[in-house]
Formats: sequence, structure tokens, C-alpha cells
Amino acid sequence: MKTNKKIKGLVSIALALLIFACPLAESKALATAQLPVEVEAESAIVMEVSTGMVLYEKEIQERHYPASTTKLMTLLLAVEAVERGEASWEDRVTASALAESYGGSQIFLAEGEILTLKELALGVALASGNDAAVAIAEYLAGSHGAFVEKMNERAKELGMEGSHFVNANGLHDENHYTTAWDLCLLAREAVKHPDLLEMTALKHYRIREHTSRPFQYDNKNKLLWEFEGAKGLKTGWTLEAGYCLVGYAQRQGLSLVSVVLQSPKAKGHTNDTKTLLNWAFNTYVNYKPAPQEIPQIIINVNKGKVSQIQGLLPDQWGIPAVKGQETILHYTWEGPEHISAPYDNSQPLGYLLVANDQEQLLVKLPVRGDQSVERANMGFMMKNIFTNLLS
Repeated sequence: MKTNKKIKGLVSIALALLIFACPLAESKALATAQLPVEVEAESAIVMEVSTGMVLYEKEIQERHYPASTTKLMTLLLAVEAVERGEASWEDRVTASALAESYGGSQIFLAEGEILTLKELALGVALASGNDAAVAIAEYLAGSHGAFVEKMNERAKELGMEGSHFVNANGLHDENHYTTAWDLCLLAREAVKHPDLLEMTALKHYRIREHTSRPFQYDNKNKLLWEFEGAKGLKTGWTLEAGYCLVGYAQRQGLSLVSVVLQSPKAKGHTNDTKTLLNWAFNTYVNYKPAPQEIPQIIINVNKGKVSQIQGLLPDQWGIPAVKGQETILHYTWEGPEHISAPYDNSQPLGYLLVANDQEQLLVKLPVRGDQSVERANMGFMMKNIFTNLLS
């Protein structure tokens, strides 16, 4: 079954760049003639989360040192370990001499000190503690080096082909690098995890409250104070990396992640990010075609207890559309006309491709059946035949 339907709607992707990034949506990159806004950072990107649509890019494959934006991967691995049940936020973690030895941004761990995994993770998310990141790494993987191997493995799984990690905190090393594109892929995965978002959005947190060494974490991400809708994620700075920031913000149904790398001035990473996000939110709206505008997908079922099922799109989806502009959307079904039972509707049947009037792919949405289908046995089929004859 092929469906190719032209629908009027409020969608224009004049400046959009599209990617394939996750099971919920896939897109292809389009070229842009000139940048709509200027930033001082050497590399930058803005991406809409649900579709993976790139709204802005500048030298996104250029290699840079990530500084403490590295810790976003450290936090992701910690959150995923908790989600899998391999660790708990209440686990008590004993700081090692190695963790204590790390200077720079730190939470001033002492060898033998015990904090919960959650306190350490907050120390990474807010205070950007180099010592806290290493303590987490040692606890979750047995050693700092083993954890770094896990970081690189996870990076490969996310498609971060331009990245290589040698530590859990981002302190400078010639062999520790990434790209704006890769950090954007990491950020897009990170925002799927509520615990990670909650930690990176927190402004302050106190530890050692009833000891002789109380300490307050103050979030280094000034977007949380200075930009409406900011939700996180992570800053970074070293002399070699310059000022870096991976941001996340939501407004009016749009969820955007951004990355700026190698901004040359103090607060430059914050100002560049605000410039990019303001431009994106002022330029785009989240457009979702009405149900009657989208072609109905019907799949015939062979040897099943039902003969047809209907295709369902993801619950949450939309297309970033340039405000006030119109174009024509084309819908194409990429999938089978028939399937054979049994069918489990947790599995996609195919994809609905949405393209603009230049036939450029905007988004590729997975389609699953509205119900699972059991295979019909001989008795069931004979009963159906008999019923049909009588009717």
C-alpha cells in the first residue's frame, strides 16, 4: 500500500537540517547556505529533540576538547545503572585516594569519606566535581579505567563517532575529544532520563550539613537563571577547551538541545547559547497535522484472528515549523501491505515518511499496529468459514 498525499499546513523547513538519531524519529541532513545568527563559539548546534531535526549548525564535526561537558556521559552511565537496578541512589560510596587527588572543580572529597551515590551525582551535575566523577566511576565499574571503557562503548552505541574519552571528568588530555554533533547526540539521549534532568536543573544542594565540613553545590549553568524554559544540562571549561555548554530548554511545545564548543570568552558559552535558543524559539513552532490530514494506514493480516489492523503513530510528535510560513506535506507509507500472524504490536510495522514540497525528508515516524494479533488455529478458521457461510 502506497500513500502519497499533499496536505496544506504550517510547515516550512527553510533552515532545517535533519538527522537519523533514535527509534522514535529519523531525518536526513539538508544543507544551509548561510547561518541565520552568529555566535563566537567555534562549533555550535541546535536540535529539536523529538524529531532530531537540526535547526542550526556551525562546524559540528570539528574536533574539540569537551572539558566538563564530558560529565554528561558520566551522569548518563550512572542514571542508566540505577535504572537497570545495578545501583541505587542511596548506595554509600567510599572515596578513594585517587578520587581525592583530583583538583580543579571539586567537592573536596577526603579519602575514606562516605557519600551516597546521589550526593556524588549531584556533585557532578551542579558543582562539576572532578573528584566526584572519579568516585562514581570507581564505584560503578571497579576502576576509573574500566568506567572509561564503558564511556567509549556507550559513545559508540549512540553514534558518537568523533569522540574518545580517557577520563570521567574532562580534565585535559590530547586524546580526550569530541564534536558538537556527538555531544548533541549524547544530550538527546540524556534528556530521556528524568533523574538526570532533575539533577542538572537543580540550582543548589547542600551536603555534610551536620559536620564540620558543610558544602553547598551551586550549579555552574547560568542558563537556569537567565533563560526562560532552561532545564539543564552541563557546562565546561579548561584553558585548552575554552568555554563549553550543552543546553536544554522547552517552550511552547518545542524541546531543544544545544551545544556550543570553544567559546573564547567568560560567559561566552552562556551568551552564545541564549542567542541560539532565542533565535530557534522565535523562529519555529511545534506543528502537528490534524488527524484527518494524515493518511490512514490499514494492514491486511494473513492467518490471524483478525483480518486487518490499523497503523498508529507515536503519541508525541510534531514538526518544527517556521512561524507563519506554509508548504505542502507529502506522506508516504514505507512498509508492507500484508503481514502474517502472529504479530506483537510493540514492534513497528514500518514508517510514515513526511516530506516537504521539495521532496526533502523531514521526519520518519515509526508505525505500529493498533493491536497484537494471535495466529488462528484450524478450529478458529473453520468456525469463521462456517459463520461466513451462514451469514
